[in-house]
Formats: sequence, structure tokens, C-alpha cells
Amino acid sequence: MKERRKAHSNSPRDGKVSILGFDFDDLTQDGLIERIGKSLRERSRCWIATLNVNLICLAARERSFRALLGSADVLTADGMPIVWVSRLGERPLRERVTGADLLKPLAVHAARESWRIFLCGGEPGVAERVAESLCALAPGLQVAGMAAPVFPSEAATTDPALNQPLLGAIHESRPDILLVALGSPKQEKWIHHHLETRQLDVPVVVGIGAGFDFLAGRQRRAPQWMRNSGLEWLHRMASQPFRLGPRYVLDGLSFARLFVQSMRRAPRVSSTPDADSNSLQSTDTET
Repeated sequence: MKERRKAHSNSPRDGKVSILGFDFDDLTQDGLIERIGKSLRERSRCWIATLNVNLICLAARERSFRALLGSADVLTADGMPIVWVSRLGERPLRERVTGADLLKPLAVHAARESWRIFLCGGEPGVAERVAESLCALAPGLQVAGMAAPVFPSEAATTDPALNQPLLGAIHESRPDILLVALGSPKQEKWIHHHLETRQLDVPVVVGIGAGFDFLAGRQRRAPQWMRNSGLEWLHRMASQPFRLGPRYVLDGLSFARLFVQSMRRAPRVSSTPDADSNSLQSTDTET
């Protein structure tokens, strides 16, 4: 008898859960910090990208951006809708793991392990406020450097003239972890370009998004109960309705469309060995 297989095909594969064409790492927050520690011990590259609904929708519109995100070493779900979709399959993601939530526990662990961090992003003065907050939380934390680069457009993220002083400062400070808060998709494009061109020689790079602004008090974070119930987007939309309202509405519709399309593309499982083998392959394709 034939039966329909889940469209997002999240069967286990090396700790990955495949959702809408992306292989998410099934990590808890503590597990992600352990993964960072492993990369630092091995001095191996670890670019951590935290994907939310907006990035998935953008990747569906831009093939090059989808490929860019696919080259990240670790992908986590920064969005409860992604976690909810994973729960419809055989192996759900254990939890949502965001860049903003990672900041404080990572700082505590970094202070204990003598990991040096570099804070890159935010408006002038924001990185300094973040450093003060993290050092108060984690005495002994080594903040190797800070920078507040200005990129007026996405294309500017790869401009050599704008990046040379920033890259020089990062190189001279020799951090173990680079925290990048340029906003999406600028931060993902900046990180990818400079890792691929080998201009960035930091072992661990993490996209933090609005994490600096939250910690510096420039933006109010949603209450914990809203974050746990997947309503953080509603809080952010209410706080910045004209900037975020249209984006959240369009992204919500696009995400729902992508999910429905993936369900329609779901393969059928046959009892024949060859068909069974083929059915185990992910059928998520570019939309």
C-alpha cells in the first residue's frame, strides 16, 4: 500500500532535520555552545546562521541567497513556525535557537573558557553598551574589539574600500568568536563573502540579528511567554508597525505558500526497494 510521505522530509541524517529545502542542525542552545567549543578546539571554521521565516522567504525568491545560506556550517531555527513545521514530520527540532538568546550564555561560557569575542554591528555606541552588559554578566570576558560599520546597501557589504579598515581591525584583534549584528540579509551576505574570499580568519562567526539592540535596550524584547508561544513576531510588529507590519504579513503568506507547495511535492512511498530508496531523498527544490 502506498502512503504519502511528509513533504519536508525531516528524517535523521547526521543530526540534520530537512525542512523546506534547508538542513537544520537539531541542536539545543547548550548543544550549539558545545559545537562552538569543538570548532575552537579544532580551529575549524564554524559559520552559524540562524534562519527565521523572513530569510526562508527571501531564499525562495533568490536562488543565489538560498545557495549562500546552504553554505553555512550550522543552521538553527530562529522562528517558531519552522519548529512547528518540523513537528509534522518524523523528527521534530528540539527547540528554537536564536542569535539573540545565545548572547548571554555564550558570554558566560566564553569567560570561563577564555574565548575572545569581537562585537561587530549596531549603531555607534551600541557595541560598547553590549560589551558593558556582557562583562557585567560574565566577569573576565575578553572583548577583543568592537566596530560599528555602516553599509548603506547590500552591495556595499562587499565593497573593499568600506571593508578594509573593518577587516584589518578584526585581524589585529585575533578573536575566537565574531558576533555580527548587521541585520538580515546584510550580515549573511557580509559573512559569506568574506569567508569565501578568505579575508575573514575567525574560527567561529555568528549572525546575531537584532541581538545587540535588544541587549543594549534600543529595542524591547517580547516577554518570555510570547517567545515561548511563538508570538514574538506580534510584539515586534506592534512596536514597529510601519517598518515590520508589511514584512510580517507578506512573509506569513509566503511561508504558508511554500509549506503547501512542499506538501504537494511530497513523494509517494512504494513497496519496491528502488522506489523506497528514492523516496528517502529530500524532494525540496527551489521555488
